[in-house]
Amino acid sequence: MQAKVWCTTNKAKKVVVGLTLLTLTEAAAFIVIYNFHLNVSVLHIFYVVNHAVVPATILIINLIVVYKVRRSSHYAATNLGLQHQQSTSSSSAVPTVTLVTTSLVYVALLGTRPILYVAYIWVDQRFKVYVVSCYQFSAALVPLVFAYNFFVYLITSKQFRSGLHKLFCSCSSFSLFYSSSATDAGTVRRRGQADTAI
Repeated sequence: MQAKVWCTTNKAKKVVVGLTLLTLTEAAAFIVIYNFHLNVSVLHIFYVVNHAVVPATILIINLIVVYKVRRSSHYAATNLGLQHQQSTSSSSAVPTVTLVTTSLVYVALLGTRPILYVAYIWVDQRFKVYVVSCYQFSAALVPLVFAYNFFVYLITSKQFRSGLHKLFCSCSSFSLFYSSSATDAGTVRRRGQADTAI
C-alpha cells in the first residue's frame, strides 16, 4: 500500500525536476562564490557541505530504505509463512546489498576529500605532507564517481549480470544472423552471375 502511495510516476517526475533545479542552483551559487571570491570561509563551508554532508545524507537515506525493505519482508514472511520468507529474503537481499554498496562507494569517493581538507587545517605541520598526498590520491579517484555504478551492479547483482549476458548474446546472435544473411546474399549473387555467364 505504501509503495502505491509513494512510488508513482508523477512523484518521480517531481523529484527529478526538483533535484535538477536544486543542482543547477547549487552549481550557480558555487560559480558565483568561487569566481567573485565573496568569502573564503563560505567557500570552504560550501565545499564541505557539498562533498561530505550530501553523500552522508544519501547514505543515511539509503540505510533507512534498506531497513524498511528488510522490515517489510520480515513482516510479509511472518504473515504468509516460511516458504514466502525464503523467497522474499532471497529477492530483497541482493538489491539492499547493491544499494548499500553503491552508497558506501559514493561516500568514499566524494567524502574523503573534505575530511582530508579539514584535517589539513587542524593537523600538526609535520603531518601536512601526508595529508596532502592522501588528498591528491582521493582527488584522482573522484572521476570514478561517474562510472562506479556499473561495476558495483556487475559485482553485487546476479540479475544485472544475467541481463547483461542476455543483451550481449542477443547482440552477437543478431550480428551472426546479419553476417550469415550477407554471406547468403553474396553466394546467391555469385551464383546468378555464374549462371548468366554460362
